[in-house]
Amino acid sequence: MTGLIWTPAAWLTLGVIFVILEVVVPGYLLLGFGLAALGVALVTFLVPSGWAAAGPAADLTLVLVWVGLALLIWYVLAVKYGKRGRTAQRGKDINDFENRG
Repeated sequence: MTGLIWTPAAWLTLGVIFVILEVVVPGYLLLGFGLAALGVALVTFLVPSGWAAAGPAADLTLVLVWVGLALLIWYVLAVKYGKRGRTAQRGKDINDFENRG
């Protein structure tokens, strides 16, 4: 398992799968996982191969980098595309029940 987690191709594959699944399951949840996996693919490409031999601690660090990137990406997406800050306009909101006749 240690060898597979440190290959950029595995993270690229995982990232592409998550990004493609985002088309099927909207909500930018899988997009955060996918973009973070692509970021970790870049990290595994840039980090020297000696880190892979460091054992479970290095694997845990890599997974924590993935989780940290995913949380950061979700936060950025939520701020940019989230519903906070949007105000409902009278008569234009799909949930405006006062306007129904």
